[in-house]
Amino acid sequence: MLIGQSPFHGNDEDELFQSIRTDDPIYPRSLGKEAKDILIK
Repeated sequence: MLIGQSPFHGNDEDELFQSIRTDDPIYPRSLGKEAKDILIK
């Protein structure tokens, strides 16, 4: 992983999978624009 943590969150596996399917990823503020652009593609 580029940032060392998942951009999706959930209290259990089902919530995590729901988050992956429906939520926009959450990136840390410290992540540079170039890195975020790579992840979005």
